[in-house]
Amino acid sequence: MSRTLVSRRGFTLVELLVVIAIIGVLVGLLLPAVQSAREAARFSRCANNLKQLGLGCENHISARNVYPTAGLTYNSYTYSSGAPVGSPDQQAGWGFQILPYIEQQSAYLGNGATDLNSSGTIDDWEKFTFTRGQNIPTLGCTTRRTKLVKRLGDWFPAPFQTGTTVSLCQTDYAGNCYDNGSNFLGTGAWQLEGNGPFWCYYKRYQDPSTLAWSNGNPLGGRSYACSPAKITDGLSKTLLIAEKTVDPMCMRTTSSCSDDNEGFTAGWDPDTMRHASSAPTFDMDRYGLGNGNNAFGSSHPTSFNGVMCDGAVRSFSYTIDLTLWRRLGHRGDGAIVSGDFQ
Repeated sequence: MSRTLVSRRGFTLVELLVVIAIIGVLVGLLLPAVQSAREAARFSRCANNLKQLGLGCENHISARNVYPTAGLTYNSYTYSSGAPVGSPDQQAGWGFQILPYIEQQSAYLGNGATDLNSSGTIDDWEKFTFTRGQNIPTLGCTTRRTKLVKRLGDWFPAPFQTGTTVSLCQTDYAGNCYDNGSNFLGTGAWQLEGNGPFWCYYKRYQDPSTLAWSNGNPLGGRSYACSPAKITDGLSKTLLIAEKTVDPMCMRTTSSCSDDNEGFTAGWDPDTMRHASSAPTFDMDRYGLGNGNNAFGSSHPTSFNGVMCDGAVRSFSYTIDLTLWRRLGHRGDGAIVSGDFQ
């Protein structure tokens, strides 16, 4: 009985290489689309964060009739009878003041704080230390980073434990103060309290002879926080909060830079406050420079997000007309804002 041998032919090396090349081409065509879709999703989440912060400010206004203040300085905080006080008496920054209005009441009160110095009581500074280290996802943009909390050596003065390693939650968003000591627009009177919606805890005074700015003024006392009525250019034409520029070298959880270190609780500090006098900047354009130049901006490749005083979220191009950008940063210069915000 004879048997017929059947020849089984496999792929040749050339055929395998052709198939691999085709797959490579397809992956090369598909990968940018996947990356673009992922970035679009991150951009949308970032915009939603700003929407929540805008709503938090509106809730703050409903409760206290004013916007949060910019606070006083990086290590300031104000408690009474073991609990934080609100605006305008709170010296910590707007990021701290807004916590109860973005469903972060527990972090705001410092629930979970421990007796760090073994004194037998949990003091205000220990509650504030706990709050500083709490992860607040609403304050982070995932295009830039997925971890907001840094572990750094504490440089806050006593009663804080200077030199010990602490957790510090950062923020990728900054309030608009539009007050850095110069009238970039060249027209209109500057407000004593600052030209953006977030005012310093103290009134800002400009010496008419030297044009130097300082805290406190001849009219005396602490500043009241800004109310919507003080935004005379219109709520829809005035920037409230936007993404901030950060040197990419500063984004590691162990890196400390001058404007991405103290974290979201800082008052009147470039960690939490920026002004619209500087051109918006893409993060990579500040690579290795150690700071974000006090500018708004982001890690998004072509544009960044901001929320206006009326709660509307807008996207802005890095190439936005600088005069228009400065107009959007000023709450009361009286100029007409027109044209495309992009």
